[in-house]
Amino acid sequence: MTEVNPTFIAISEAKLKSNYILNVDIPGFNYIHNPSQTNSGGVGLYINSNLTYQPRNDLNLNNVGCESLFIEIPTSSGKPFITGIIYRHPTYAFQPFQDEFVKLVTHLQNNNYDYLIGGDYNTNLIKYQENSNVSNFVDNLASCGCISLMNKPTRFSKNSKPSLLDHIYTNICDEKRITKSGITIFDISYHLPIFVNFSLHYPTHQNSRPKFRCMKHFDPTISVFDLSLKQNNLNPEADDVNTLSDEFVKNFNDTLDTHAPYRYASRK
Repeated sequence: MTEVNPTFIAISEAKLKSNYILNVDIPGFNYIHNPSQTNSGGVGLYINSNLTYQPRNDLNLNNVGCESLFIEIPTSSGKPFITGIIYRHPTYAFQPFQDEFVKLVTHLQNNNYDYLIGGDYNTNLIKYQENSNVSNFVDNLASCGCISLMNKPTRFSKNSKPSLLDHIYTNICDEKRITKSGITIFDISYHLPIFVNFSLHYPTHQNSRPKFRCMKHFDPTISVFDLSLKQNNLNPEADDVNTLSDEFVKNFNDTLDTHAPYRYASRK
């Protein structure tokens, strides 16, 4: 499958009935699923057989318009990790789903869980600027510390424009734990598979000594003078305030690094 076996493989629109399941086994993985009451939808989760996990049915969304599935993984840090998969049926009302999902991520945040939740949400994030449902959804999640790792179209169809319906949400912002996310160009359906490379565990720090700014030779007068020389090159009438702000911050940090450089604290 890959050079390194995935930890999880999440499937949306599995279309499996609870009383009629063909052989869907993948060697090296355990499979659990939550079927749909309709002819579409349903979700499944392949879990690496080397992993210890506990089903969390209590986290399933209480919404007739979707299916969901969650598990909890113990970690070496003692902080529990939740992963899950969601499929939202596009024909059901959006607001009840949003309320339930925001309620879920708020609960996870308040109880100090790390999480990754993927799936087909049938919510086109590309329309953030023009659709109030989408913008409210994204903004409400962001207020809970929840962000989407996907920012490019994942669904392509001859009869419609490309859309971003498949999302992975998380509250993990550490780039040492989430190293890469993206879209796989593999046309098994008109939805492209999405992925994230991450670490379940917090990285160990090889150098535990903190850094601090050394103020031993810091002279405020000289520092301000040097900063003013750099600022003379800025155009205060520039149209792009973002570029101007970035340039100011860069000049400020460069000056500070020169006059008050970072140093590792001594062992003492």
